[in-house]
Amino acid sequence: MPAIRIPERGRVLDGRPGRSLLHTLAAAGLMLPSPCGAAGLCGKCAVTVAGDSLPPPTEQELSLFAAKELAQGRRLACTLFPEADLDVALPQEAAESAILSDGYLPPFRLDPALVKKVVRLEPQPADSRAARLAAALGEKKIPGRLLRGLDWDNDCLTATFDDGRLVALQAEDSADQRYGLAVDIGTTTVVAALLDLRTGRELAVRSAINPQTSQGFDVLSRLGFVMEQPDERVRTLQQSVVACVNTLAGELAAATGLPPGSIDTLAVAANTTMLHILLGIDPSSLGRAPFTPVFTNAQNLPAAEIGLMAAPGARLYCLPSVSAYIGADIVAGMQVAGLAQAPDTTLFIDIGTNGEMVLASGGRLLACSCAAGPALEGMNISCGMRASSGAIEDVAVTPAGLILTTIGNAPPTGLCGSGILAAISAFLKIGLILPRGNLVKEQALAVDDPRRAYLCLRDGKPALRLVDGDSPVFVTQKDIRQVQLAKGALLSGVHALLEQAGLTLPAIDRVLIAGQFGAHLPVASLTGCGIIPRALGDKVAYLGNTSKSGASLALLSQAARGEMEILARNVRYLELSTLDGFDRLFVTCLDFPGRAG
Repeated sequence: MPAIRIPERGRVLDGRPGRSLLHTLAAAGLMLPSPCGAAGLCGKCAVTVAGDSLPPPTEQELSLFAAKELAQGRRLACTLFPEADLDVALPQEAAESAILSDGYLPPFRLDPALVKKVVRLEPQPADSRAARLAAALGEKKIPGRLLRGLDWDNDCLTATFDDGRLVALQAEDSADQRYGLAVDIGTTTVVAALLDLRTGRELAVRSAINPQTSQGFDVLSRLGFVMEQPDERVRTLQQSVVACVNTLAGELAAATGLPPGSIDTLAVAANTTMLHILLGIDPSSLGRAPFTPVFTNAQNLPAAEIGLMAAPGARLYCLPSVSAYIGADIVAGMQVAGLAQAPDTTLFIDIGTNGEMVLASGGRLLACSCAAGPALEGMNISCGMRASSGAIEDVAVTPAGLILTTIGNAPPTGLCGSGILAAISAFLKIGLILPRGNLVKEQALAVDDPRRAYLCLRDGKPALRLVDGDSPVFVTQKDIRQVQLAKGALLSGVHALLEQAGLTLPAIDRVLIAGQFGAHLPVASLTGCGIIPRALGDKVAYLGNTSKSGASLALLSQAARGEMEILARNVRYLELSTLDGFDRLFVTCLDFPGRAG
C-alpha cells in the first residue's frame, strides 16, 4: 500500500487501492472542504503533492490551477488516487476536527432495560438443572443456544435480561458488571460513550470521523453512492461504520481496564439514513420522492447480527425516527429537552446542513426540516473550514476594532460555521453589510472612515477583510449570499411552525440549540444575522450533543425509552415545500436585521 506522508503533521497514512487521497485523509480525521461532493469542481480540497510518480493533472485541475501551480504539485485530493508513496502538504484549514461529545443529560430514574439475576442451583443431572434454572428464572424453557458451553460444575449462574428478554447465561456471578455503549452516529462523526448501568455513570467517551465519508461527505452523496449498486454498497457502508463502532468500543474497554467483549447492550441514535445503513437496509427510498423510510419505529436486535463485537447475547437498540428527515437523533434531542412535558412554548433546533426544528406548545409537537446548506458548517465559504484549531469562531465589535477569537487560541486560518455568522453579524453591526445582504460601496464611506480598513478586493471583486498576510481571511459577497440562504431557510421554518400552531414569535418562551454548531456559537451571532430574532436572544440555551445523551437515556431508563417511542409517534411532521405561500415566506426571511447599536 502506498504511504501518504504528511511531514508538517508528523503522520504517515496507509493509502488503499481505489481510494482517493481526499478519502484517505478523511478516514484519518483530516477533513478537507469538499462542497462539490468530491466531484472535482470546487477546488476546495487542493493540496501540494511531491513524489516519484505524481500523475499528470486532470482536466479539472487544468481548469482550476495555473501552470506554475501544477508544476509545483498542486492537485485535487478528490481526483488523486495514489499508487505510490507521496508527501502531501495540507492547507492550514485541514486541522483535525474537534468532535462534540458532551451533552446535557436531564434528571431521570435509573432503571436500565438490561438486568442481571444470579441463580444458585444444587448439583443435579444436567437435564434437571436446566428445568430448575428455567423455573427459577420464570421461563418456560431455556433456549438451547444459551445452554451450550455452560459449565454445569459451577453452581452459580448469572442470567442477563434485556428488555425482559433472556439473552445470556454465564457460569459465574457477574451481576455487578453491567456495561452499555451509547452511540451517536452522525453523517461526519461517530461518538461512543461507555456507561456503567449500575450507577448511570459515564466511564469514558471516544469519537472518530465516520469512515463513510470515504463514499460521500453528506447524506445525499451517500444515497447517490448506494443507489448505483444498492446490495453491494449498503454492505460496504454498513461494514465501515460497524468497524468504527467496534474500534471505539475496544478503545473504551482498554481505557477503563475492561476485557474486550464486556459491553452487554448498545443503543444508537442517528438520522434516518444512517440508521438504515447501520442495519444493512437499503436507504434508496429516502433519496427519491415521496421520501418514504423503510422503517421509523425503534429497532431491537442481536448486536452480533450486524457484526458488532460485544458480550454474548448483547442487544442493539436503535431509537425511533419520525420521518425521512426527522431522525432518531432529533427524537433523542426532544427527549433530552423534555419537549413532551414542556409547560411552556419551546423551540428546539438542531442546526447543520439540514436544520431540524421542533415546536412544543400545549402538548403539541410540530417538526420540520429545512435545507440550510453547508455554509453553517463552514463549507461553500471562501475561507470556510470545519470547527477545528485555528478556526475563527467569534468576531466581537469593540471601539478599538474587531476582535477575533479562534478555536484553541491558534492563529486564525479560516472561518467555521459560527465564525462566518459572527463575522457577518459584526459587519452588519458596523454597517458594512446592508440588510439586503449587499456590501456597502466604498464611495458611500467618507475618506477618513475607519471602516475602510476592512474593504478589500478578492479576484477583482469587493470583499471584507478579517486577516491580512500570507493566509488572509475574508468574506465575499458570495459568502454572504450563502449565509442568507441558510438564514432564510431556518427562519422561514420557525415562522412556518408558528403559523401552523396558531402562534406568533412572542409566544416562544425558550429556544434550545443542539449539536456541534452551537458548541462554538455566541448567541449574539445567531441574533445578529437574524437566524434567531433579537427578541429571543435572552431565551437561547445550548444543550450540546443531545443525540448521544438520548442514546444514553435509552440504556439507563426504560421509562425514557418508552417515552421516546411514544414521542416519535406523536410528532406531526410538516413538509414545508407543500405549504401555501412558503416561497413568499422564504423570500421575506432572507433579509438581515437592520443595523443595531
